[in-house]
Amino acid sequence: MKVWQVKELGEPQDVLCIKEISKPEWNEKEVLIQVKAVALNFFDILLCQGTYQLKPPLPFTFGSEISGIVVKCSADSPFKEGQRIMAKTSVPKGG
Repeated sequence: MKVWQVKELGEPQDVLCIKEISKPEWNEKEVLIQVKAVALNFFDILLCQGTYQLKPPLPFTFGSEISGIVVKCSADSPFKEGQRIMAKTSVPKGG
């Protein structure tokens, strides 16, 4: 799968690169989402610049707000496979 990744700190237009990575493995306590859209907001810009109070280890994938479709979830999850959702993610996993 493709991700926008920050490999070094700086202005987003200078440091973001598209990289091919392997699909994440599903954990029964998580929901696996096929991301359709990612927001780039002020928080993400500060992360790229290294000026936000949270400083994830490099490289990291940004995108704290996403929307997409549930691909896999546990049977007792409040979500269902195929459901359209929006979500907040955590760095360094990102969107």
